[in-house]
Amino acid sequence: MAAVLDSVTNMTVAPCAEAALAESETRLRLATVGVGVAHVGLDGRWLLASTRLCEMLGYTEAELRLRTFQDLTYPDDLGTDLDQVHRLLAGEIQTYSMEKRYIRREGTLLWIELTVSLVRGEDGAPRHFIAVVQDIQTRKAAESTLVENERRLRDLLTTLDLGASMARDMDGTIRHWSKGCERLYGWTAAEAVGCVSHDLLRTVFPVPLAEIESALERCGEWTGELQHTTRNGREVIAAVRKVLRRDDAGRPAAVMESLADVTAQRKAEAKLLALNEGLEAQVREEVAARVAAQARLAHAQRMEALGQLAGGIAHDFNNVLQAVTGGADLIVQCASDAKQVAHWARRISASAERGAAITGRLLAFARRGNLRTETIDPALLLESMREILAHTLGDAIEVRAQAAPNLPVLLADRGQLETVLVNLATNARDAMPSGGLLVFSAGLDRWPHGDGNEGTVRWPAHPSSKRYLRLSVTDTGKGMTPDILARVTEPFFTTKPRGKGTGLGLAMAKGFAEQSDGALKIESAPGQGTTVTLWFPIVPEEPSLSPDGRDGSPSSDAPRRRILLVDDDAIVHEVLVRQLEREGFDVLAANSGAEALAILDAGETVDVLVSDLSMPGMDGLALIHEARQRRQKLQAILLTGIAAGAAELASARPISGNFSLLRKPATSKEIAERINAM
Repeated sequence: MAAVLDSVTNMTVAPCAEAALAESETRLRLATVGVGVAHVGLDGRWLLASTRLCEMLGYTEAELRLRTFQDLTYPDDLGTDLDQVHRLLAGEIQTYSMEKRYIRREGTLLWIELTVSLVRGEDGAPRHFIAVVQDIQTRKAAESTLVENERRLRDLLTTLDLGASMARDMDGTIRHWSKGCERLYGWTAAEAVGCVSHDLLRTVFPVPLAEIESALERCGEWTGELQHTTRNGREVIAAVRKVLRRDDAGRPAAVMESLADVTAQRKAEAKLLALNEGLEAQVREEVAARVAAQARLAHAQRMEALGQLAGGIAHDFNNVLQAVTGGADLIVQCASDAKQVAHWARRISASAERGAAITGRLLAFARRGNLRTETIDPALLLESMREILAHTLGDAIEVRAQAAPNLPVLLADRGQLETVLVNLATNARDAMPSGGLLVFSAGLDRWPHGDGNEGTVRWPAHPSSKRYLRLSVTDTGKGMTPDILARVTEPFFTTKPRGKGTGLGLAMAKGFAEQSDGALKIESAPGQGTTVTLWFPIVPEEPSLSPDGRDGSPSSDAPRRRILLVDDDAIVHEVLVRQLEREGFDVLAANSGAEALAILDAGETVDVLVSDLSMPGMDGLALIHEARQRRQKLQAILLTGIAAGAAELASARPISGNFSLLRKPATSKEIAERINAM
């Protein structure tokens, strides 16, 4: 390094005539030096810089020439550096060395060891500085790490000393006594070291000391609780862990013991145990009272929900009953006018259908309805909805229908689906009081991957199709906040004023979609409108056929079938008998299960048993069971108005063989078709 500096110095004092050659030779020598070397002007500007120095600082030599060493020096180190420069210029020193930090081009700091000499001319005037720069970043990092490790070690030893621990010889002589032990037991380290631990602490062992020492030598450690006496005579219970240290020959050499005062904990446990029996009785009483209160609250909530539901249902059914009773009264009054009788009979029938629609919507809400699935052209459906709603929603709302081309037909209950779409359109109208755009759209979706729920969409566990028809209803209304969106499908939840909504519309829509083996999803945000999407299975491309390729209709020359009809309601019984006879069946009538069994026992020929489910004494399921004890292959149909499926009824009361379930009200045509199919 000295030779390098000498060469550089000699070059710098060469005559001016040789300056260009000297500078060229200097650059060549600087490029081969392993440390950073530079010529620095008296004003601090970089005149020449070695390749290594440029690499260290991240600048090219041309870029360094535009800067001063003051620009690159870390501000906290600049004062010391300038002081040394002033001493050089004053002739107080010939050279100086220091550790400082440079700021690299990318902004990071570089620790270096700097050696600076001043080059003077022949006249003794200062010409420039020679700076030798050694990268000490790695050394500084190691020193910093060492200092940090030493600090951490001191902190660790100080922290460990805070805990109660001691080290002793195998005979019990104490060799180390921590600050924690001083606080716990009262003796200082100077007083405790050299004493035998179990003598000093008057230890009471749970088992003989010899057994503890034997287990310690055998296992290398022992854990348990010991009773000690402190310097002031207080008895403490200490949780102790003893760990054995062996010497190089494997012989036991010393024992390290950590101790924790658990006296207060054990006393608290004893008190808790003493109070436990009384608390258990108190808790049982409290739990019983809370369960009773929760039951009362749940009952009150159910009654409130039932009251809301009953109010709406009562209103609709009263309208139905008004039309039925009024029509029946008019039939009685004009019994001789066949035309009027027929007219009012049709009105009564229409009112009855309205009543059936009400119960159907309730069953759809409960997801237990008996849906009448049929094929539906989605494009025609949406166009018909557009035509109807364009006039009924008002001029302020524009209604559009958009359907992708060549969509397959979907499988759903048309009446229920139309009701759902009308309800969604009504909700959209309410969300757009000043008008807006309502769009019905249809498209094709594939079944999503996975078998779990996706966000708020609950997909069927066992899908009946891999392709689904998507129907969406989108409005430009005010939208919903996340808290309302989270509850909007809950039964009876509504944001409308009291008396303006039941809160069943979206709940029934969700139930209908899921019962149809599909799904429903609602997307909305404040000011962004709302989109309700429903998915329905599409018609399979290759529909399955019955084994014999025939439908269930009887041939024209088939013999008249004999039906055993059982119903305890006299009016229903009379109507069904007359309807089935008009459908071409021979009907044997019975008013109870016992009467029906008597007919079978009498040997009457019966092709199909048609029975009401709910009857006093013997219900329909019990009757089927008893009838099949007599005639094993007898076909059976249950008529019921309750919301239960055939599978649920069969599992609740197993019977041999199958039976078919029809929900009331059922038309004579529906009963006849089911009988013929069986």
